[in-house]
Amino acid sequence: MIESLQTSPILLFLFILLCLFLIVQAVLWFLLPFAIFSIKDKLNDLIKEIKTTNALIKETKNENALIEETKNTNEQLEKLRALIVIMIKLQKDSKFLTKKSNSDD
Repeated sequence: MIESLQTSPILLFLFILLCLFLIVQAVLWFLLPFAIFSIKDKLNDLIKEIKTTNALIKETKNENALIEETKNTNEQLEKLRALIVIMIKLQKDSKFLTKKSNSDD
């Protein structure tokens, strides 16, 4: 086989190319597990961060719901305060009218 390689430069080139490919393949095959395991740790860290972010988003949604509920309660309290003010004015007017009708008699 070596004799045929010496006579044909194309076969020699293909043989050298095949050897280089196999050497690169062997190096990559050796390094692949290290790359996978280091990526696995990074992915686990990302998963932890995503879980933390999701928990914070849920907490924020709950806080927003409480804020919205507080706004509704404040609106209802304002309406109630306005009704109480009207009732007090009506009561004062009623007392004034009662006094006025008593003094007319």
